[in-house]
Amino acid sequence: QALASALVHREVRVRGQEKTFANLDVHAASDSRHALCKFVYGRMFDWLVERINISMVKSTGGKAVNTNGGQHYIGILDIFGFEIFKHNSFEQLCINFTNEMLQQHFNNNTFKLEEEIYVKEGIQWDAIDFIDNQPMIDLITGKRIGILPLLDEELKLPGGSDSKYLSRLLDKQMKNVAMKKTKSRNAFRVQHFAGIVEYDVLGFLEKNRDTLTEDLVD
Repeated sequence: QALASALVHREVRVRGQEKTFANLDVHAASDSRHALCKFVYGRMFDWLVERINISMVKSTGGKAVNTNGGQHYIGILDIFGFEIFKHNSFEQLCINFTNEMLQQHFNNNTFKLEEEIYVKEGIQWDAIDFIDNQPMIDLITGKRIGILPLLDEELKLPGGSDSKYLSRLLDKQMKNVAMKKTKSRNAFRVQHFAGIVEYDVLGFLEKNRDTLTEDLVD
């Protein structure tokens, strides 16, 4: 009953006053439902990953040890799962961002940390050239000017829209060589590690709308 009420009402909390409730219109109630679904799905996914990790290792004196019958296992890190289609939307941006993070993790552990060890131990070695994609991650997550932070901010602005978001994004990133305009009025291009991807912003705000009211959190 509490959940059913929270999906169609919003509690108005004013300090020093008794709690009051405002009715949500159909659109706002629909947003609340979608946000709750995304929240539950995210929590379920995190739980699943945690259970898988627990089933594979256990902690002994602060050190993780194998528990699958004493047998060794091989972990595979797939870092080339970029999605580049004829039409790319918010889903492809999230997937490609994840792969950028995996690529950075791979670079850090395979190249950067190893180089530090070689220098520390005085080992003679030939430097390996690799592409550092940190600038790409900054483009996507940079505070106040990144692709995702600007999208979150657009949702909070009165009259926010996909087209206004695109305009602000291109204005903030106009000097970034990894961000490019397109012939389409509703798209932008990003020079990812794996290649150039053109994203259609129509629907970006709606797909990113996931703010929960305090009532639903409770």
